[in-house]
Amino acid sequence: MTWLVYDNSKVYGGWPVSNASSSAVCRQACEQNSTCSAYDYDETKQPRYQCYLHTAASQDYVYVGTALGVKHYTRRHICGLVFLSPRLSLPRLIRDVGL
Repeated sequence: MTWLVYDNSKVYGGWPVSNASSSAVCRQACEQNSTCSAYDYDETKQPRYQCYLHTAASQDYVYVGTALGVKHYTRRHICGLVFLSPRLSLPRLIRDVGL
């Protein structure tokens, strides 16, 4: 699966995953949830508050460059193609080949 990562960015709201001890665990929680299209992982917070999952509806409200230490990850793919939202700055493209 291909993910786009926005450094120092986040989406407000979402639902927390309290047992996400790493970004990889947070990503796995998102991949296992059919309504999840993105997640935020905040390395500066306590473990209980590090991971937040988001739906596609919340993706128009990404606050790029305003959240130091937070990374926003989003997956956008149709038949292997990745689509970027025109409202977002260019992210880094990462590929996850497994956890």
